Amino acid sequence: MRMISVLWLVGCALLAATPAVAAPVQGAEDASVITVTYLIHTEIEAIWNRQMSMLIGNTVILGAIKLGENEALNKALTWAGLALCVAWGILDWQGWRFSHTLIEDAKKAAEHLPVNPYINFPTTFGAEIIFYCAMSVVVVFSLIYIWLLRRHGWWRFWRPAEA
Repeated sequence: MRMISVLWLVGCALLAATPAVAAPVQGAEDASVITVTYLIHTEIEAIWNRQMSMLIGNTVILGAIKLGENEALNKALTWAGLALCVAWGILDWQGWRFSHTLIEDAKKAAEHLPVNPYINFPTTFGAEIIFYCAMSVVVVFSLIYIWLLRRHGWWRFWRPAEA
C-alpha cells in the first residue's frame, strides 16, 4: 500500500510539473531567448544539485570519521574529504561562471524584446552574494578537515601520528 501511495505522489508531481516546464516563456517571440532561458534554469538547478550532493557527501565522511575507530581509515577519509572540498569549490566556481555567461547571452538575445527579463540579473561574482554563501560552506568543511589533520597529526601521512 505504501508503494502505491509513493507512486501516486510521484505521478501527480510529474503531471503537475510537466506543463510548467514545457510552457513557453510569455512575451518571448524568439526561440533563442526560450532556449537560453531553459539553459540558465538547467545550469542553476545543476549548481544546487551539486551543492546538496557535496554537502551530503561531506557530512557522511565526517560522520564516518567520528564513528570510525581505525586511525588509518580516518586519516584516508579526512584526506578524501579535503580532496572532495577542492573538487566542490571547483564545481561551484565553474557552474556559477557558466551561469553568468548564459545570463549575458540571454541579455543579448532579449535586447530586441519590449521587456528584457534579464536586465537586472547578476553576471559577476561580486554581484552574487549567494555564491559567497555557497562557497563559505565549502570553506567551513575544508577547515574542519584541516583541523582534523592538525589535531591528530594526520597531515604527516608518511609516518604514524604521535600520541
